[in-house]
Amino acid sequence: MQQNWWITGAGAGLGRELALNLAAAGHRVYASSRSSSDLAALQSLYPALITPVPVDVSNTEAMTNLWTAMQDPPTCLHGIILSAGICEYVDLPVLDEAVFRRVMEVNFFGIVLACKAALPLLYAACRQNQPVKPRIVGIGSLSSCLGLPRAEAYGASKAAMHYFLDSLRSDIGRDIAVTVVQPGFVATRLTAGNDFSMPYLWSVERAASHVFSKLWLDRTVIRFPWQLYLFMRLGNLFPDFWYRHVAPRLSRYRQDGNTGSL
Repeated sequence: MQQNWWITGAGAGLGRELALNLAAAGHRVYASSRSSSDLAALQSLYPALITPVPVDVSNTEAMTNLWTAMQDPPTCLHGIILSAGICEYVDLPVLDEAVFRRVMEVNFFGIVLACKAALPLLYAACRQNQPVKPRIVGIGSLSSCLGLPRAEAYGASKAAMHYFLDSLRSDIGRDIAVTVVQPGFVATRLTAGNDFSMPYLWSVERAASHVFSKLWLDRTVIRFPWQLYLFMRLGNLFPDFWYRHVAPRLSRYRQDGNTGSL
């Protein structure tokens, strides 16, 4: 049966690849991104199945009027994939609140606004009595599992997103499945600018295929790669060791170094 899916951050990266996977499987995809040109390129690959819905997920007014502004909006949604996100790193000794606000506006408030826009359409799919529940899939990050150097803004935004979706699951989970995806490093535009080692880097095609294979399973969390998750899980189990011995070795900041002092 053909389903209707809405994907934010569909112009590039994991969101784009998941949109292609869904369209290749015969599903209708409503693809959102801030870039109309990225969406046009995506639609050209499956013109009958992909509908561009350009929007900035952090724009409250645009998200509130998202479906009413469309000429032919969906009558229901069987799933949404919340993939829109940005990353900015913090370089101490400066704690620039503008960085935190920008990252939180997209990575957290954008998730809240997307869920607000989607919930009525997800519940409309519930009333169709289908064999599987409609679902919300949020693309988080393994970086929210453990405190990492320079990730004060990005990691915090993904941790807030994860908690929000966990809490939302507590309220709506009987009717709508909620899954948080926590990938490690994936080769995308977002990670292309990273100037540090990225262990266990996955191609975006591999990551999308992995997530797609689990989309209809009632999983609360999807984490990969397992090697990186195991490493971070050990850090959580032994926090004193992590924050006293491992994290300081990874950090570039030194109080008495060239980066400045507090």
